This record gives sequence, structure tokens and C-alpha cells, in this order.
Amino acid sequence: MSPLLSQMRVLSVFKHTVSLIFFALLAFNAHADQKIALIVANSDYSTPGWDLENPKNDAALMRGALEEVGFEVHTVLDATRNDMERAFQSHGERLKAAGPSATGFFYFAGHGVQSEGLNYLIPSDAEAYTEADVWAQAPRLENLFRHLNRDGNERNFVVLDACRNNPLLSSTRDISGGLATVKEAHGTLIAYATSPGAVAEDGAQNSPYSTVLAELMTEPGQSVETLFRRVRTRVERITDNRQRPWTESGLSGDADYCFAGCDPRQAPASDEASAVLKALNSGSLTELQAFMSLFPNSRSRGLVEREISLLSERAPSETSSRRDLSSSVPAPQSNERWEQYAGLVVPGCDASDAEEQGVCQINRLEWSPNGAMIAAASSDGYVRVFDNVTGQEISSWPSGYDISATAIAWNPESNKIALSSIWDDHVRIFDAKRAYEVGSVKLQGAGPLSWDLKSRQLLVAHRDGISAIEIGADGLSATQLISSVHGIEDVRDIAIEKDLVLIAGETNQAPRASLMQIGQTDGVLELLFPPASKTGFASRHVSSIDIAPNRKQAVIGTFNGWAYIFDLSTGEIIETLIQGETDANNTASPITALDWSPDGQRVLVTDEDPRVRLYNAQTGELMSTLETNRFNADAAAFNPTGDRLAVASIDGTLRLWRLMTR
Repeated sequence: MSPLLSQMRVLSVFKHTVSLIFFALLAFNAHADQKIALIVANSDYSTPGWDLENPKNDAALMRGALEEVGFEVHTVLDATRNDMERAFQSHGERLKAAGPSATGFFYFAGHGVQSEGLNYLIPSDAEAYTEADVWAQAPRLENLFRHLNRDGNERNFVVLDACRNNPLLSSTRDISGGLATVKEAHGTLIAYATSPGAVAEDGAQNSPYSTVLAELMTEPGQSVETLFRRVRTRVERITDNRQRPWTESGLSGDADYCFAGCDPRQAPASDEASAVLKALNSGSLTELQAFMSLFPNSRSRGLVEREISLLSERAPSETSSRRDLSSSVPAPQSNERWEQYAGLVVPGCDASDAEEQGVCQINRLEWSPNGAMIAAASSDGYVRVFDNVTGQEISSWPSGYDISATAIAWNPESNKIALSSIWDDHVRIFDAKRAYEVGSVKLQGAGPLSWDLKSRQLLVAHRDGISAIEIGADGLSATQLISSVHGIEDVRDIAIEKDLVLIAGETNQAPRASLMQIGQTDGVLELLFPPASKTGFASRHVSSIDIAPNRKQAVIGTFNGWAYIFDLSTGEIIETLIQGETDANNTASPITALDWSPDGQRVLVTDEDPRVRLYNAQTGELMSTLETNRFNADAAAFNPTGDRLAVASIDGTLRLWRLMTR
């Protein structure tokens, strides 16, 4: 054989060997990173009285968290016994196919009991009244472990949020509440929602355990052992130690395992939407820069870069989520110019006929504390979050109301958004970052909302007065602060500025507004409205109010088109911004929105025509009129710096305006 042929043959063998090694490595890596999860959640049981409210919600919450950290998730809802056994088998087969280095995760939410030291997960079709019924009809947890042990992957997690109060306990003494400990399973960490033999809480919208676990497991830089310790601490705190999560670990090996990666700088690629919400709402330069390093090609890049630019221009002491940037806004000028820079139509809305249908109407707007986003409640029953640069929708979710919420308030210190509806009698609080409901509470005629920064409670005006709402382990709880609302029979709006509360409505078909102080039962001041003979007041007068940032004035609008500025030291009118005008049918145009700019220099007024009026708060002079379109403006608000406006109309449009300084 010639030296050339010999070299070619050696080269061919080398290339073939390299190819084999390459494809072997590809096959190995295909298995190495696989994460496979099974969720079984039973809410609807065949036996009357056994149904649970939250397992389906918990399944959706956990699915989202698991997908964020890279798991392939399979979900079975309201599973029968056969469904559960097949799901166990399929889960084991998927793990076996994925190879020994795959990671398995099993989550169960529903009824679970122990009998003679063994754990049974109750299927949806169970009709069990005795211990023998349980043995015959409910799969044992050990059936799952049999598949896991047989298929031999090195790492599994079993999470049992299944210790909820069980109706079986009332029919037999042989079945114990809660679950029993499991003999250590090699390579498996078993997490219980509460300690052995104890009963866990079901919660309001989600169980306390699933709520905390789903939130914390997506955070990078923590081992699973650290994660479950943090979950235990958080759940104990929010349940006042009524529930104590428990873990048993058979994991081995020297290296830590972290669901979201062990590098604290990591973040799952699918977590971009929640990451941008967290970064923008933080008001922190560090958080924003960290987001850009993790998501350099994010579609929200321009929005984040603008926020970084704004923060970089200011001193570090001003870069908090509650910073005051109003000093940069120029003083009011006659004929000052505002430019519309962005606009959109609510997704899925046909603006051309929305006037008749009203299905797309945005009724309420609220800027995020740092002005980077806008939350809107629309009449299709959705809450939407938009960015303030392009107006593009960042996220949306059902509000829980059949029609629009009638009030919305964004907590200045967190991602919590509160909603209420006088038609639904419920107040709901949502986590804007994860787009899920934290809880709800029923209050008859629940209407205006405002967060009180001093007490960190949500204040709600309703039919019977004003209540403070707190978030607890069992959902929301309401404590009534004021019962009579100082003689106001029909509360139309409330405004809060630090410890002052302005309550406005009507009594005996006459407008009435009372200034009160948090913690006091007596009114501080009654505002002096002009007599009806001068204004032609109709019934249900006050439509909207707002307190000036200096707490010395308030602006009040009425249903027949008047808008006044009141002196809060005397209760007297300082300026009349708009004098109500009637049409040919003697019908006035109600004031639909009022807002005082953060620097106290401007007052925004809208009514049922396609215009937004901006007044000099000191002189009452009309400085600018913004034409929205042919439909009336239903909601409008200044951003936290006072140099931008969001205006929503009945046709489902949202328009963003900015003050031009040149």
C-alpha cells in the first residue's frame, strides 16, 4: 500500500471515529438536560361534598413555574384511579427513555390520606366510606415509587400538596388526616405541604404551599435544599405556624442541584416576561442592567434602555421605585403642547363598532409606581399591562369579573394590582408579575380603591363604609374602619394622600364630601358645595375626586359637568374649572376622570366628549386641550413624573401623550 493510501485510510478512520464520538456526545447531551414533570390535580370528586376549590389552580400555577425552569410538563386533571395508575406508568417510561441523568418531578394536589402507615392519593371517581374502600379504590403513593425505582434515573422530586382536610375523616376513625412519612427513597426528595399527620390549608385562590413554591423555585442560585427550607419558613410565617412543610431527602452526590440554575446570575429564557415586569417595577439601575445582560435581544430592550437612561441621569438616592422626578417637569404655560407618541387598540377589538357593543371599553387606568407600565381594566373582563414607550401589551389575564372592574389601584411598593367592581361586590388582588389572583373578598357595593402606604393596607369604599384589606395565608380579609362614612349615603369616590382621606358622594340627593384622617372617627372638614339653585344639580352628583400632592386642595367633578378646586383648610371653592353645560335635552356631560399631576401644577379633566382638558391648578386657566378621537375619553391619568398622559376611550383605544418642552 502506498504511503498516500495509508494516510488516507488513517484519515478516514479518524474522521469516522470523530463522527461516532460527536453523535455519541449529542445523544448523551440530549438526555443529560432533560427535565420531565407530571402534575396530577383532583378538584371535582364524584362524591358530593368532596370537591376542592384550588387543586386545578395549583396545577396551572405549578405548571407555569416548572416550564419556566425548563421542565417538560404533563398534566392530568380530575384523574380517576385508572388515569392515575396510567399516568404513573407513563411518567416512569418517559424518564427511562430520557436516560439515567434525567430529572423527574411529580406534584399532586387533592385529597390524600394515610391508613396503617401507607399513603393513598384519592382519585376523582372514589366513593370511599371505609378503610377497605380506600384500599380498594385509591392508588398508593408507593405505586409511583415503584416506577421511579425501576426506571433508574438519578434524581426525582415528589411534592405532595395533598394533606387537605378530608371528608373521609368524618365517616371512619381508621383513616388519619395528613400523610405518613415515606421510607427514604434513594435519589428522591419528598416534599410534604405540611408535617406528617397534619392537615394543610387549601387557601383562597391557591394553596399557601403551591403559591410559595411556584414563586421561589424560579429564582436562580439556590440549591433544592435551600429552596425547600425557604418554602418552609415562608409558609410557616404566612400561616402563623399552622402549617409546617416537611421534606425527606434521599438525594446523593457532591454537587448541588438547582431548579433555575446554580449561578445566581442565571435566569430561565422563558421567564423573560416576568423578568421585565420585575425589572421595570423595581426602579433599580442594578436590576435593569442585570435584565439587559440576561436578555440582550429582548423585545422590551428599548423600554428598559430608556428606563436605564432616566435613572442614570439622577442621583442614586432618587433611583427607587417611588422616586420623585416631578421637579424636571416645566411649569404650566398657556397653549402648552402635548404630543401623542403611541396608541393602540385593545387586542381582538374592532374599534369601528365598539360604541354600540362596548366590549372593548377601557374603564380604568393606573400607572406603575415608576411609570414604566400602565395597567388597564377593560369591559371584556381582562386586565392588561402595557409599556409606556410603544404602548405594546406586555401581559394580560382575566380579572374574574364578567364586565370591567370599576376601580383599579397599583400598590406603590410591589407588583400587586387591586380591582373592584360595584356590579360584582368583590375586591380582587392580583400579582402582576405572575398574572395570578392572590385572593378576593366580598364587600357589598365595593367601589373606589386606594393603597395606604402607612399601614400598607388597601382601603375600599363600599356600601357600608370604608374597610381596610390585608393579604393573609387564607386570602384577603377586610376590617371596617369607618361605618357611617360621615353621613354620606352613597359613596362615589375616595382619594388618599398620606393620612388624609377625602370621601365624596351624596346625601338626600345633595353632593357631600368629607375630609377625614386615618385613625380618627370624626370628620376633619365638610366641603361647601354651592346651592343647587346655582348649579342645577341633579341626583348622584359627585363622580370623581382627587387630592393635591400638597394636601391643601382637592378637585371634585360632578355628574352634571362641573369641576371645582376646593381649599381643604376652609372647605370653600377656590376655582371653578368647568361650568356644566346641558344639551338640547337638558342633559349634562358627566366628569369621567380627574387627576392631579404629581407636582401639583396641573389638573386633568375628562368628560363624555372626545377631549382631555389640562388646567393650571393655581389659576384655573385652561392650558391645553387634547383631541382623542370621535369617541369620549373614559379614563385618563398622569404618569408619576407628570410629563406623560394615558388616555382611554370607549372604542377600546389607549393613547399616550407627552409634554413637549421645546
